Amino acid sequence: MTQTLEPETREDPGSSTKDVDSAQEERKLQRAGIQIGLFAAFFSLALAVSAALVYAVGGSPTEVLDTLIDGSLLIDGAWGRTLIDTVPMLLVAVGVVVAFRCGLYNIGQEGQVAIGALFAVVVALEMPGPGALVMAMALMASALGGGLWAGVAAGAYFWRRVDVLIGTLLLTFIAPKIILYLTSKESLLLDVSGSNSRRASQSEQLSDGVRLTE
Repeated sequence: MTQTLEPETREDPGSSTKDVDSAQEERKLQRAGIQIGLFAAFFSLALAVSAALVYAVGGSPTEVLDTLIDGSLLIDGAWGRTLIDTVPMLLVAVGVVVAFRCGLYNIGQEGQVAIGALFAVVVALEMPGPGALVMAMALMASALGGGLWAGVAAGAYFWRRVDVLIGTLLLTFIAPKIILYLTSKESLLLDVSGSNSRRASQSEQLSDGVRLTE
């Protein structure tokens, strides 16, 4: 009696790997689509609510929108001023994203940006050299300062189990006090030039060579 043996079918490992990769790519595209859709929806909702508030007080939503676009994009110098106002908020947003992805609720970005600005001003005022080099070092110092200020909350969490949300929030109130103290002492950062005759709590103005142009 003759028995015919059918050849065994073996699954190609490469095909299963491709299926897994394609499924992961599909999920990534779905998440990206959901995020883009949510962004568009909330952006539209913000515009609708703003238009409703303007209309409720007797204004014209279209005129307000035109003025907003002209002031932020179209008139001379608008792009520079828009970027100057936007970049700090984008930095704060990046800090929020990184912290939240790590499972930590860091809400003290305002204080971290303030301390970073303090470090940048000190370097820009005190460091000699070409303007481009001083500007680059000031930006690096600002990143260092903000990181060190966030590190205070991180150290409190790891060594004393102080909640990150509470620690970063409280440090936000301390940072302006430090800046106010430093800019109110003649031996530190107070501007003692003739332009500050009233001795307001402010530092000297940065020279034109170390300023970001608008």
